[in-house]
Amino acid sequence: MKAAFQLCEAVRLTYPLFRIPLHYGLAKNLGNCSAESILLFKNDKASSLLFNSNKAFIYKTGLGKNMPRILKRLTSQNKTMGYFVVFEVNRTLNENHLEMTDFLCNFLVFEIKNNLAEYTTDKIYESLIFDLLLNKNLSDLSISDRIISSNWLIRPVLRLIYIEVDALRTLNYYFDYICSQLQHINPYAKAIRFEEHILVILNYNDGNEYDIIFEKIIKLLKEYQLYLGISNPFSNLTDIYNHYNQAKTALTLGRLLQDKTRFFYYKDYGYYHLFSCMDTCNLPGLCSPHYMLLHQYDIMNSTEYCDTLYQYIAAANNLSAAAKTLQIHRNTMAYRLEKIIQISEINLSGGEELYQFYTTVKIIRWLDKIEH
Repeated sequence: MKAAFQLCEAVRLTYPLFRIPLHYGLAKNLGNCSAESILLFKNDKASSLLFNSNKAFIYKTGLGKNMPRILKRLTSQNKTMGYFVVFEVNRTLNENHLEMTDFLCNFLVFEIKNNLAEYTTDKIYESLIFDLLLNKNLSDLSISDRIISSNWLIRPVLRLIYIEVDALRTLNYYFDYICSQLQHINPYAKAIRFEEHILVILNYNDGNEYDIIFEKIIKLLKEYQLYLGISNPFSNLTDIYNHYNQAKTALTLGRLLQDKTRFFYYKDYGYYHLFSCMDTCNLPGLCSPHYMLLHQYDIMNSTEYCDTLYQYIAAANNLSAAAKTLQIHRNTMAYRLEKIIQISEINLSGGEELYQFYTTVKIIRWLDKIEH
């Protein structure tokens, strides 16, 4: 009904004799007038005239005795869409004012119909997302029909963002405002409130477009000091449930590991998600013996060889790239790798050994966090 209230405000400013009723604020904020006023009007004969006529009339009895007013039922195809009230304040109401009311109400009905169509479309895509998040078994035909009905033009790439909101301290309009801002950033996105948090289904063409969108999202969320988890990209809407779990898990693990950022990609927490599903007692048995030798050496000699090898593996065994990450000279990096081989006896050409070492770094970090 937002458009309806906006039009009422425009009428109030344009025609000084027109006044929005005292119950306007209640109707806007609570969705209805007081029970007392409704009961008084229902017992007045004017109520039957209002409920059964499409013409505006001047109401001077009952509630209108001390302040006459114009009443009109707003209808479309004989269906009631609302009621319009004009108070007599600066001059006496007459037949000319009735004609003006009928004229204005025609525009008001048009605006309400547009607003209801938009509202219905929004509810269709929201209900579809809710059903998919609740892991309901929907047929491809049902999903396709509901996408078409919601006018949702889905781009090739989807990505789900889970935004943590403190629902107990957050007003409802705040949720609506954040959702509208997010959808403004990416017009093809869909933002909804789910389980007292905000979910955004980003919808874009490629990685370059995503980078532009995400930069704007981060700027907005930093302003409101919000945290978010981000799923891996996907292309089929039916995969929303799995990627919702990814985004939610990324946020949970990111906060647990105390990473110094406000956004957490699931791709960075896949290992930790796996560890969280395992018996902690079994994790030390998966650790690399090469890591243990190198870690012991680091402790005794105040070196950083474990981190050096980890960055080397993370850089796909690219010596120059690893040196750049560690902010050391390439020759220094080469020297460290030689020392690492001597100390740990690891084979830098052995994929399995390097993979186990990389995994061990993740395991040690996980164990350190959950044990403290």
